[in-house]
Amino acid sequence: MLRLLVCKSMLLDNLKSNKMKHVLLAIVILIGLSASVNAQTTTQKLKKEKSKMEQKAHVCTKACAEGIHMYAHGEKGHTCTAECKKAHIKKKMEKKAHVCTSGCVDGIHAYAHGEKGHTCTAECKKAHIKKKMELKAHVCTSGCVDGIHAYAHGEKGHTCAAECKKAHIKKKMELKDHVCTDACKSGQHMYSHGEKGHTCTKACKMKM
Repeated sequence: MLRLLVCKSMLLDNLKSNKMKHVLLAIVILIGLSASVNAQTTTQKLKKEKSKMEQKAHVCTKACAEGIHMYAHGEKGHTCTAECKKAHIKKKMEKKAHVCTSGCVDGIHAYAHGEKGHTCTAECKKAHIKKKMELKAHVCTSGCVDGIHAYAHGEKGHTCAAECKKAHIKKKMELKDHVCTDACKSGQHMYSHGEKGHTCTKACKMKM
């Protein structure tokens, strides 16, 4: 009888131990999934921030009047509408007409990338990714002395240092000189977004 009670007690302990293991495993999986979602969200935010930093400064046109600016696509301050997005997607998707080359034989056409009729293969995609990543050949300048080359940004052999990265970020963020428009009257200047002297207001930030 005593042995039966001991066996029963051991069995219950094993069951409790197994349940705890399952519970702990479930907690670990949930933590892992949460970390993965957070990492993806952070990556998406960084991509959006980078995209905003790459926009060019606004240049006033006839459409800008009384201090109200009409920001073009790709300019700082522009916000895409549904129609705007459709127009740019359509533009990206437009392909040029096919032009026959020596690769076209017996009515069988070799459609180049970007031509109507072309379908990208895995090899084609790899080739275009490689082309984008290719650095240009180094051209010697006065900075190259005694066989030691000063490789410029974008040249083969160049490695970006912390200072180099800072310089390129600073260049992107530099404000342009103010250009007077019809909105500037009696010595009072209307500085547009991206110009020296401009201070962003709440209304300005909301437009961005």
